[in-house]
Amino acid sequence: MLISWSFLRAFEKCPYQQKLIRIDKVRPKKIDERRFITGSVGHKFFEIWAKRGFDNEMNPAAAGQIFDGLIRRKYIKWRDESDCGRVRERVIKEASLLIEAVRQHGIDKISDSQIECFLLKALPDGRNFVGGIVDLITNNGSWIIELKMSADTKWADADQLIFYGLLLASIQRRYPTKLSFFLPIMPDIKDQLTEIEFTKHNFFNLYDRIKHLISMWDEREFPAIADLNTCHFCDVKEYCPSSPSHVKN
Repeated sequence: MLISWSFLRAFEKCPYQQKLIRIDKVRPKKIDERRFITGSVGHKFFEIWAKRGFDNEMNPAAAGQIFDGLIRRKYIKWRDESDCGRVRERVIKEASLLIEAVRQHGIDKISDSQIECFLLKALPDGRNFVGGIVDLITNNGSWIIELKMSADTKWADADQLIFYGLLLASIQRRYPTKLSFFLPIMPDIKDQLTEIEFTKHNFFNLYDRIKHLISMWDEREFPAIADLNTCHFCDVKEYCPSSPSHVKN
């Protein structure tokens, strides 16, 4: 079993939901990706630009060309073609903010960086793996940066960076010294690059949570956690007898 950060977070919110999806193979209803499309494209723009070495030729017009290229490659699929022009304008606007923030914080001057790096590590039991894609690793693994194309700090969950730090440490046999979220469209410059406070104890606690997930999975313990907010966003709630909607009926 591959344990990613998103899987760990989803399982802790509701084990039964993950049982329905991963064991019973219930197919969730297709999410309308237009809610997330600009953040996804902004992230892809950062990845492409970073792999080009943050070259000086990048500007909002070039961002528009990248956007058009992503459409041609079918990276973006539209349910409503009328969304394309509106989102293109927003992506170009956010790209200009991203360009400015990258240069303000000197990210384009960082050497020894790995972009969109996939990390995978087998756990001692030999049956399970921990893995994930880290946005930016610098300074020989001593600094991890996670990009979020949002001005909402709820996406800056410290546990996510600690998860990646634990994963990187298990591979390199040393813990990173810096963990940061890069939120380029935050209006306040000081909030754009936010360093997370952490100790080694945080890494140990997260590893315990991973082991707890594995233990529950092996014991086939999948309690349904009925919570109005969690259930509201669940895509398989119609199959769950404990969801608030079923209890109400």
